[in-house]
Amino acid sequence: MDLENRLTEAVKKRERIGQAVQRAKGRLDSARENVEKIEAKVRKRGIEPDQLGATLKALEVRLDTAVTEFEHQLNEADTALAPYAGDE
Repeated sequence: MDLENRLTEAVKKRERIGQAVQRAKGRLDSARENVEKIEAKVRKRGIEPDQLGATLKALEVRLDTAVTEFEHQLNEADTALAPYAGDE
């Protein structure tokens, strides 16, 4: 390949790379906008985005506690109704 062809190919490659960089910048800008929108929605619900993990963990604990209490109440109800249940 002569020098002129090499130079032409190098320029084409530079243009392709420049276009890829612009596409990546566009996707990055779009992703940043989406993050801002999501953070605004989270804040609107009274949660700071940087505390989201801790908030989710606290909610998981509360849910586990509620389910445990519900199961306990069901067992108590089952025990209380046992004398009145027929042979099923």
